[in-house]
Amino acid sequence: MDLLDDFARVRETFAELGDVGKRLDSSLGEEAPAVAASPTAAYDLPTLSVEVTVRQAARGRGQIVAAACGTDTVVLATSRGFLLRYQWDDYGNEKVLETELFSSRQPDTRIKATFADPTGTHVLICIKTSNNYELQYIHSSWQKARTLGKLKGVAVTAVGWQKQLDSSSSSNGRSSNANDAEELLQVTTGDIILGSEGGALHTTCQDSRSKREGASSLLLDFKDKRKAICSVEQEVLPDGRRVAMLATPNAVYITVGGPGLQAVFSKFTNPSMWEPLFEVESPSMHSQLQLIRGSSLQSLPSRFAWLVGGVLLHGHLLLADMADDVSVSEGAEYVADMRQLALAGAQGSPEDEPHLMVCSEYHYLVLYADRLVAVNQVSGKVVGEVNWGPGVHASGIVGTPLGLLQSSSSGGTQLWSGEALHEVSLSNEGKDMWRIYLEHQDYNNALKLAAGSSQRDTVYQCMGADAAAAGDYKAAGANFGRIVGGKPAFEEIALMLVESGDPEALQTFLSTKLQVLGPNDKAQATMVAAWLTELLLDQINRDLLASAGQQTAAYTQHVAQLRSFLSEYASTLNWKTTTALLESYGRLEELESFAAAVGRQEELLEYLMRNPTDGVQRALGVLRKPSIGPELIYRFAPELLAAATAETVDFFIAAGARLDPRRLMPALVRFGEPDTLDSKRDQIMRYVGFAMDQLHCDDRWAH
Repeated sequence: MDLLDDFARVRETFAELGDVGKRLDSSLGEEAPAVAASPTAAYDLPTLSVEVTVRQAARGRGQIVAAACGTDTVVLATSRGFLLRYQWDDYGNEKVLETELFSSRQPDTRIKATFADPTGTHVLICIKTSNNYELQYIHSSWQKARTLGKLKGVAVTAVGWQKQLDSSSSSNGRSSNANDAEELLQVTTGDIILGSEGGALHTTCQDSRSKREGASSLLLDFKDKRKAICSVEQEVLPDGRRVAMLATPNAVYITVGGPGLQAVFSKFTNPSMWEPLFEVESPSMHSQLQLIRGSSLQSLPSRFAWLVGGVLLHGHLLLADMADDVSVSEGAEYVADMRQLALAGAQGSPEDEPHLMVCSEYHYLVLYADRLVAVNQVSGKVVGEVNWGPGVHASGIVGTPLGLLQSSSSGGTQLWSGEALHEVSLSNEGKDMWRIYLEHQDYNNALKLAAGSSQRDTVYQCMGADAAAAGDYKAAGANFGRIVGGKPAFEEIALMLVESGDPEALQTFLSTKLQVLGPNDKAQATMVAAWLTELLLDQINRDLLASAGQQTAAYTQHVAQLRSFLSEYASTLNWKTTTALLESYGRLEELESFAAAVGRQEELLEYLMRNPTDGVQRALGVLRKPSIGPELIYRFAPELLAAATAETVDFFIAAGARLDPRRLMPALVRFGEPDTLDSKRDQIMRYVGFAMDQLHCDDRWAH
């Protein structure tokens, strides 16, 4: 392909719009130009499935009434007062440990709830006796549980485990740090928060190495059963401060303080002072709060979700930003991007409400009395459903499911019934998430998940179309420029940007396009680079016109931009096209630097010597540069001496021993002809004398 012809063809395509300057300065018609966004297509849905893993999980100890889980551990409490600890090794081998919590001869005693820390090491069991409540604690290494007498009468409904130890945490008087935090959390619970049915918050710390019960104290008491604590979470910031979040049947609260839990809650001398973060009109005992983090327990959660009735509120939790703000005391300002999903059962009876939820990577798994559904976090649409109950054949489900468990470390989800454990899987859940993000204009996440250039092109096309529709043609040009496929066509985008009236839009598009073109697109890259060169030159001209020839800051900036561009893309630019453009705009300095960058000084000198105005002076300036070798000087010596004898001789003398007089002889002897002007002959003799006296040249021609 002839690159000059190709460049000319593109320029002719836009000939009807006039020259480049007029194109960029022209005003638009009433309707803004646009390139249509790529149409969205249907996407593949993930597959939700439930499969039984332990069919007789209660092991003949009654019915399962409560459950909790940690890393590779599931803890089941049965109706006959047994605690069954299921553990699996790396090969999937199962191990079960049984602990009797109370005698079956106590008919009025039952297990109300079970709680396990994220590692599965520490377990708390809330037991309802005939006339009171008691709390038991058991470590994974113990054979028998310990009753926590200091918390007798507290109906624990939620536990906020300490997942990281800070400098204020201690075990037997020893301070912890980041290096031994994991080890300490294996033997001590740290300072945990206990939420109660009566609306009170307590704290306790239990050490498995101690023979005595750990300390416990009251943190806060709403003294209102309508504010029963349904969920409670705590996080430790890097500076030791604590963030606490809790959910009641109709509200979510957040606070920050410390170090230490007492310092977090002591500011609420009257619990009514604590204003809720969110509040709903209709309370629900199925209120549940979940903080969502990465795979590491040591990382801070970045999102949260609150299930209340038939509504799921979720958003971002900016704990990393909160860690940098030592003045924050409430934390509400670090909750962002709140969204609400209305779930099935939102307007029904409490029995129809969703009971529990867990969060997978891109979906919420929501448990109802008669089904499990997967809800996409972004679209809010149900993408999968498993049903059970009367008249429904529920393949793979044993008994009636009662609860969901999710490991904080692995993210694995299990469904439990009164009889069995089941594994819940959601396969291929991220396959078309890029398209869902795209439909909701979350372009950053869409790009992160887009696989291959075709999907990324679709995202960039939508981004460009949206930016153009908003009148931001510079952003549109940047996004359209990142498209590597052939649709929309290059000419279509370029024409739209030319018509936009934004001088920088087309330039941004071409500059971005040049950066993304691959090694197989050399011809197109050369054409784009030539066009971009013309736009940069035109911008410089318009700067001079706007300032009546004065070199303003904008002019200086654009000249520097042109020079940088010529240097960076020297190997891409076509020599003939580029020199013609630089010459037509009178940018001789840039022409010289471009020639030096591509190693085409000889062609540059030939061009300069054809310039009758100051070409010789500029040629001498080029030859004076240390990077120019003597061969070019010998090559152009005859023409230089003929056009500017005195200046050329001055140059030869200044070059000294760098030049060999013998090599200059063919150019010098021409001036010995009879018709040579005396003034020129005198200059030649001046160099001959210099060669004899200073360079000690005794060749015959010099005499």
